[in-house]
Amino acid sequence: MELRELLTQALHLSSATMLSALFGFFFWSISTRWYGPAEVGKVSSMVAALNLIFFASTLGLNVGLLRFHDSFGERATGTLSTVMSLTAGFLTLIYSLINPLGLNTKEMWALTLIAIFGTIYNIFAYIEIVVSTRAYLLQSLASGIRVVLPPVLSGMGSLGLATAYLTGFITGSAYGVLRVGRLARPRVDREFLETALGVSMGNYLVGLTSLFPVYLVPTLVVSLLGSEAGAYYYLAFILINLLLVPPGALGVLLVREHEEAAMGKLLLLGFAYWLLILPLVLSSKLWVPLLFGKDYVESADLLLISTPGLLFGTVNQLLTASMTIMKRGREIAVFSMAGALTLLLSLYPLIESEGLRGTVSAWILSSGVVFTLMAMRHPKTF
Repeated sequence: MELRELLTQALHLSSATMLSALFGFFFWSISTRWYGPAEVGKVSSMVAALNLIFFASTLGLNVGLLRFHDSFGERATGTLSTVMSLTAGFLTLIYSLINPLGLNTKEMWALTLIAIFGTIYNIFAYIEIVVSTRAYLLQSLASGIRVVLPPVLSGMGSLGLATAYLTGFITGSAYGVLRVGRLARPRVDREFLETALGVSMGNYLVGLTSLFPVYLVPTLVVSLLGSEAGAYYYLAFILINLLLVPPGALGVLLVREHEEAAMGKLLLLGFAYWLLILPLVLSSKLWVPLLFGKDYVESADLLLISTPGLLFGTVNQLLTASMTIMKRGREIAVFSMAGALTLLLSLYPLIESEGLRGTVSAWILSSGVVFTLMAMRHPKTF
């Protein structure tokens, strides 16, 4: 596949992913105007934990689906559906029993319903990325109804905010049933499991650990610094993740099309993208308070100091995709685990010394460790 065609497909997938991210962006942007930081912090931390569960429940089979759908067809999609449903249910049960956010009974019911429909939504999304990115785009559009609901449900407090988010999953899942529901019929194919897990585990660990900053850390922030700090942190990392969508989409397409690219070229491409978004990041103190209100100026500070981490994150995603195609899963797994351990071990002492800014410092440090390990393993690329 020529580079122009690959970039065109990357734009299509990136647009669909960006739309979903933008809905999340506007949802929380509107919510900050109608709910207090404590309510936003509590619900955003709950949603973040569930999103981590949704990804963890794939066990890497979403990458296996990208690689081997042509060979296994519905055997692959049905197996993904079964594994995700069972694993997400188990992980949600464990989270509910621990209840780190101190949710009340009604909020716990909201958590359960979001977990159920969120799992269904994500199963359909992974299938649609393989079958039709247009369907993925339309499912994202269907979920967009949640954006208009926070003002309507503001009288219900945190429960209203959770209900608004749940509604988006319900409408998106309804579209998914109509479009690819038959492909998600539960089944377990041992051959697909063995083939997919052998190739995708490294990517799974990379993806899982890359989500720690935005999906695991909010719960820790709420526990250590309070719900308001959780809201400021979560908003900052929504923006950071939004900026990392395009390189992530290109990486997905590289894997899907089995398209090998020189690591040197990917490094230059990542650096060029970082330069492109740099003015937006450096001016964050001007536009973040305008969009979210003056209470969220601290989110702008976090985005501003994330600048080096955005470069590491962009390049790491592209090089990881290239290494996946070259079947270097063990190296990917080692690098990602090193990054995760760095984040988890540095997080608490950095929060103690720097406050909320310490969370971003820990993320930059962990991303830098992964980048450094890649540079040491492939010195000629750098």
